[in-house]
Amino acid sequence: MSDSKGQKYKSLVIRNVTVVNGRGTPAQGPVDIAIEGDQITGVVGVSPGAASRPGYERPEGDMEIDATGMYALPGLVDMHVHVPFRETQCGPKGPEYAYKLFLAHGVTTIRTCGFGTDEKLIEHRRMGMANKMVAPRIVVMGTTGEITTADEGREAVHRLDKLGTDGIKMIPRSNITAEILAAMGEEGRDLDMTAGIAVHIP
Repeated sequence: MSDSKGQKYKSLVIRNVTVVNGRGTPAQGPVDIAIEGDQITGVVGVSPGAASRPGYERPEGDMEIDATGMYALPGLVDMHVHVPFRETQCGPKGPEYAYKLFLAHGVTTIRTCGFGTDEKLIEHRRMGMANKMVAPRIVVMGTTGEITTADEGREAVHRLDKLGTDGIKMIPRSNITAEILAAMGEEGRDLDMTAGIAVHIP
């Protein structure tokens, strides 16, 4: 495998890899995976049978990785993450180190459910999307604070939408009724908060 640390290529080919597609079907391979920018543009079989087909052509790239004997699978999604912000929790680099650990273990999207850290997480989401921080795709579930009525729930959803969160994090208390949750869910859908509501079940 070539040493490509710190370099970015317009096109990449991962050669001779076995693919686990996440659909419950058997692994497929070996194949070549062609990538342009940040998009997979082709998955080409490299078995003798595939190579004998008319017009068969293996993809080329600015960078090629020989993945013989290795596996590729879709990026994993962690649906409930509390990102550590204290040095005592994750060392002096804090969340940046945690983000790299996620990526090193194949987790490419995290749904964060922090407490009082919404603004920081939104900033990290922005930096990650701008390639200014090495991080998975960050989905921010905003925390609501104390809610006792459906109207308060709707107001909280509007506040989070204005802040820029992707969804809502709720910890049900005895005063949180099905009516309140339904009102918040409806408000979130109307505002196109696509990540929905994450709820701790008591």
